[in-house]
Formats: sequence, C-alpha cells, structure tokens
Amino acid sequence: MKNRLLITFLFLSFFTQANAQISGNIKKHKHNFTKAQQYFNNDNYEVAIRYYTDALENAPKDELLITALQSFVERGFSKYSLDDFEGAMADFNTVLYLIEYDKGRIKLGNERGNLDMLRYLGNLDILKKLRAAAYFGKGVVYKETNNISESCKNLTKAANLGMKDSAYEAMEGCPY
Repeated sequence: MKNRLLITFLFLSFFTQANAQISGNIKKHKHNFTKAQQYFNNDNYEVAIRYYTDALENAPKDELLITALQSFVERGFSKYSLDDFEGAMADFNTVLYLIEYDKGRIKLGNERGNLDMLRYLGNLDILKKLRAAAYFGKGVVYKETNNISESCKNLTKAANLGMKDSAYEAMEGCPY
C-alpha cells in the first residue's frame, strides 16, 4: 500500500511539474512572440528574428499553435527584408508543411482525434490566411530571385486563398 501511495505521489508530482513546464513554455512563447511583433512592426528585423526564434523554441511541440505558424511567417518576412531569401523560403515552406502535417495527423486520427478536429475546424480561416501569407512570401522571394514562373504560381495560390490585392499587385510581370 505504501508503494502505491509513493508511486501515485511521484506520478502526480511529475504530472504537476510537467504541466507547469508546459504552461511556462506557453507563457515564454507568447511573451517572445509579442516582443517579436513589436520589433517587426518597427522594422527592426534582426531583433524580431531572435524573438521569433525564441518563441518557436518555446512552442509546445505536439500542438499546432497559430502563434507558432505566425512566428514562422513573420520571421520569414523579416529574413526576406534582410535579403536572407534562403532562410525566408525555409520558414514559408515550414508553415505549409506544418499545416499539411497537422491535417494529415487529424485525418489519421489519434487518441484526441475529435478534439484535434474541432481545434482544426475552429482555426480554418486563420490557417487559410497563414497559408496565403506563406505562398505570398514564397512568391515574392521567387520574384526577387528572378524565378518568375515559380513566383507566379505561388502568388496565384496566395490570391486564390484570399490574398487577392497584395498578390495581384506583386504578380506584375506574370504571363497571365
């Protein structure tokens, strides 16, 4: 009986510590994300990149957090603004991969399938906007590197996802 109590106590102690750590990570993630946005909005892209990176390091790994995806998008645009086209493209591709990965994970199902589906469906509009932003980012990077064909493909995808004005403006020079 004493062993069970000890084991239960140890489990509860571990569980409480794990939840506190996750909660602390989410707080750090949100704090760093907010700081990153402040620097991004003031065109201080180098500092913004550091805060976005810190935010991403503190994002829970088993959840598709909207702010994590937004961190990748905004960090990508920060890198783009500093002419780090390779780094920007990597961030935009990561956003698209993570959204597709999460959709696939939900379709395959897991122990929290219904909860994941509700979370996913509740964020469809935001996810669509983040996908549009990632395709737009890829489009402008391709345009900057003179790959007009790929630029036009990605800008068209951004426009089809609702980012019409910005995408059409950037599509100048596209053959269609």
